[in-house]
Amino acid sequence: QEVAIGLDTRSRLWMNKQLISSECASFATHASYLLWISLANTLHFVPLSKPFSADDASARPASGGGRNLMDLTREVERGSRLVAVVPHGVNVVLQMPRGNLETIVPRVLALDTIRELLNAHEYGTALLMLRKHRIDMNLLHDHNPADFLAHLPVFIKQVDSVDHLNLFLSSLRNEDVTQTMFPDPCRGPQPAAASPPVTATGADSKVNRVCSELRRHLQEADANRFLLSIVTSYVKQDPPQLETVLRLIQTLKEAERDREIDVSEAAPAGPKTASADEALTYACWLVEPDKMYDIALGLYDFELVLMVASKTQKDPKEYLAQLAELQALEPLVQRYTIDLQLGRWLSALSHLTQAGPAHEDRCMKLIDEHALYSEALAEFGARNQPAAVKRVLGLFGPHLQAKAAYVDAGLAFSNAGELEEALAAYDKAGEWRLVMLTAGRLNRSPEELAKLSRQLAEKLKLSGRFDEAALIFVEYLSDFDEAIAALVAGAAWLEAVRRCHLHQRPQLVDSVVRPAVLDAFDNYSSELSDWAETFVKQSARLAIVQEAKRNLPPDSSGKADDADETSSMFSGMSEFSDASSLASGFSASVSMRSASTNYSGISGTSTSTTYSKLSLSGRFKKERKPKKVKHRLSGKEGSVQEEEYLIQSLKRAIP
Repeated sequence: QEVAIGLDTRSRLWMNKQLISSECASFATHASYLLWISLANTLHFVPLSKPFSADDASARPASGGGRNLMDLTREVERGSRLVAVVPHGVNVVLQMPRGNLETIVPRVLALDTIRELLNAHEYGTALLMLRKHRIDMNLLHDHNPADFLAHLPVFIKQVDSVDHLNLFLSSLRNEDVTQTMFPDPCRGPQPAAASPPVTATGADSKVNRVCSELRRHLQEADANRFLLSIVTSYVKQDPPQLETVLRLIQTLKEAERDREIDVSEAAPAGPKTASADEALTYACWLVEPDKMYDIALGLYDFELVLMVASKTQKDPKEYLAQLAELQALEPLVQRYTIDLQLGRWLSALSHLTQAGPAHEDRCMKLIDEHALYSEALAEFGARNQPAAVKRVLGLFGPHLQAKAAYVDAGLAFSNAGELEEALAAYDKAGEWRLVMLTAGRLNRSPEELAKLSRQLAEKLKLSGRFDEAALIFVEYLSDFDEAIAALVAGAAWLEAVRRCHLHQRPQLVDSVVRPAVLDAFDNYSSELSDWAETFVKQSARLAIVQEAKRNLPPDSSGKADDADETSSMFSGMSEFSDASSLASGFSASVSMRSASTNYSGISGTSTSTTYSKLSLSGRFKKERKPKKVKHRLSGKEGSVQEEEYLIQSLKRAIP
């Protein structure tokens, strides 16, 4: 579409018949933007690809003070005039008031040019522009993620620089910069569903996806030449693949040793490739050398450890002596010691369990110190070592007891063969059946079983488990009288009668059960009578209170509420209240001390703190409003809280 853009003598900028601005000093056109400088010395950028309407003009601030997707601005020197704009470039030429010409590169034009380059798959030029203008390199991917990943071979070929590839990889992060930092003003705001921000984590995250895909293409292109970029891709992943980096360097070192030549001189005519030592130095620059040392030590490769140690600040006298001690140990014990040093408890346990019964005591100490009971049971169970399993269960029991898991502790002790400890754990858990079962396994004498049974029955009665106590009295003590007494105490009347007839003791129904039932009936009847009387009395009083409340005039009700709030906030502060009521008629200022009351915390000081003086107009100096304290409802007749108290009391009285 062809349009006519012009500036009249009254500083009005027109696009066809549409007014763009009424305070334009100069203008110029770019391939994608209309640029104009306002009289307020602000350079405006209006996208030409978006249709311009009267609504846009009314919504756009005339003096430029804001920046949005439709109207980007930049402050310029006072009196500056637009001279020229490179149509498909980034340079804008301004004439200063002094007459000199200056060239600026607005960020919006640089971004527009970079987007054009990315659409044309000119990745090398785009990367150089991003680097030159210090623009986030995530734009290379986020501008069109699918297209970028599909053209990674083109990207590698055009960039063709290990340093630039490393710079790109190092700048990657899980964020869509086209949504957060550099939205395209020519397209306007994009819906979230069409281009969601890249914030995912894990294997499917943006960083991991780009690193893995770019690494694959780099390995296909020339793994030796792009070795440092491949290392960067491993380090940048989340989590970093540092072990893989060290394995890669180790493989390269072995290949160099096999060829017995220096890789840096292997192919002088071709591009320079990195050696294993250079790759390790670079990796230690990306990651803390001490961390790399620990990773290398965790691979149990002492040659690799020595390589990494040479890149750290460690004293050779220290780490060489340590490595010598480790090399003198058995292989499995050696790995256990390294795991212990690195805090890898599960790996240490696995290696120590494989070392044989000679190291079982050390293994049990490790298990108990780091609570590896479940993992140890799985390890020893898989290796068919029942004796070790029993020892672990014996250690597991006290740990479970400390966590109040008494039943599980009893099971652990029982499977470990420690029946006395199992019995004590079941007793703490209140599992009387398991207690009696364990006591039977211990071959307790009849006298000991009877004593234990009576103790359990008494404990059950104290905890309200009367039916279970009765069961113990019947089955283990043959004491029917105590069983019936326990059932009666638990109000299990029907069961008590059934037991009387089952054990041919019907006389207990009349001598024990019936009197208890009658006593309970009398108690319930008395309580019900009291409840009913209270309910009727309070219902009648509630009706009176509510009727009186309805008959009160509105102003009286408000005064009553105000009085109640005042009394609740300043209860017990008689001197303070008297002064408050008298001060309104006087112009003198009065200083008062608080009384020794429970409300001294209102002023934020002790009870001896001086209150603020009264002002000349008789009003108190404004102080922080105290927090409302929830008071207990009062049922006193005539009090403001009586109605609420009666309602709550009636709710509680309903069975």
